[in-house]
Amino acid sequence: MRPNLVLNLQSLFSSLLGRGLEKAASAQPNPDLAGAPTTIRLSPEARAFFAAQAEAFGQISTSSFIAMTLEGVMRATQSNDSERPQEQLRRRIELSRDRLLHVFQVHSIEPHEIASLLNDYGVTTATLHEESALLSKLTDHMIAHVAEHFHVERGWLSGSQEYCARTAEQQWYKNTQGAIRTLIQLSKDGLRPEVIVLRRHRADFARAYQEGDNSPHEDVGVLIQTEQRTPNGRPYKVYELWDFERWNYPKCRHYLKALIMWLTRQSEHPSYFGRIHLRGRSIDHDLLQKLIYGRLLPVEALQLSHRSGSDWYPQDYVDPESSPEAEEISLGFYPDITDGCKRAATF
Repeated sequence: MRPNLVLNLQSLFSSLLGRGLEKAASAQPNPDLAGAPTTIRLSPEARAFFAAQAEAFGQISTSSFIAMTLEGVMRATQSNDSERPQEQLRRRIELSRDRLLHVFQVHSIEPHEIASLLNDYGVTTATLHEESALLSKLTDHMIAHVAEHFHVERGWLSGSQEYCARTAEQQWYKNTQGAIRTLIQLSKDGLRPEVIVLRRHRADFARAYQEGDNSPHEDVGVLIQTEQRTPNGRPYKVYELWDFERWNYPKCRHYLKALIMWLTRQSEHPSYFGRIHLRGRSIDHDLLQKLIYGRLLPVEALQLSHRSGSDWYPQDYVDPESSPEAEEISLGFYPDITDGCKRAATF
């Protein structure tokens, strides 16, 4: 049956039975009446219509098709009950549970390891097996803990909003020294930080550099990967999304290049050399936009980028001899920033 026919029937019956919805919601079916015949008088046109639909549906009887149709109308009409506060609350709690489990699963954490990470909240492997048992363990404290640990939006995890991760503001833009302090602290904490610089697949940095904001914006951002461990010692990776800015704007390039420059010159700071890694990743434009606007978890974006993305090398843009933007490096802006970065590295 075509969808518009279902919608028309639904609208008809909803309007005719609208006042009885509240009464019908509390009505109890009588099992003794199951299969009891019901007489319906149809016009010749209606009978021909339902007979043709029944035949097209799979050679079932006309009466069976009419029963299926009325059953579908009833179910669709009852779905209006989903707007009731109690139903909304139930859906939101279930959505929160599903999103919480999704966060762990997308980070490749096994069920028994999930239980070990949530042990303080009374979660066991048996709890994860029973949907209702896990629902009973959902608390605001648990949601807040998981949201903070995995750098996801607390409102998304609780089921109240649709964007799952926000880009942090001024983690590196106009804050290079602060970014370096954060990275060094992560390294001191044994979390093996890796700086992943993200851009669009096939990004035209040359045009963005030459034409500035007169050319399409080339978004570039930073993703921080750290290595965590479960109480059982199993490693897993966590991602924190930092600023996204446009390569077209000189100051954005300067601050990002200063950070990249420091990362490529860690040999000047033997205490940190080789402990903070740098790499670049180009991802599909649609994935990048979803990531920027919080519609996709960073780990999901990286996983999906394996299909159409590619690696690139941010350090190529700060090499004074081979950089395609070597002229900008010679302007003298970076020494001021990198001097400050050296001071940040001594804290």
